[in-house]
Amino acid sequence: MTNKLDENGYYLLEKHTVVEFYVDAVNDLDLNGFSPQNVIFELVIEKINSGFRLTLQGCYGLSGTIDVSKIAIRLIPGKPS
Repeated sequence: MTNKLDENGYYLLEKHTVVEFYVDAVNDLDLNGFSPQNVIFELVIEKINSGFRLTLQGCYGLSGTIDVSKIAIRLIPGKPS
C-alpha cells in the first residue's frame, strides 16, 4: 500500500501478485465451513513426514488442512484477470 490516493480516496496499491499453488498426491483432506464467501486469515505450509501440510486458518468460511506429497508455488506479477 502506498500513501497515495486514487480519485475515489482509496489508497493506491502496488506490487500485485497472483499466487498459484500446484499440489501432487493429496494424502489427507480435512476442510470445513465452506460457504459462498470464503476468506482465510492465514495459510501455513509446513514439512511433514509424508510431504507437506497446508493449514488454512479460517476468518470466514473455509478452514482446515490439506496434506500433499509435493507442492510448487508460482508467483505471477500483476492483478488477477
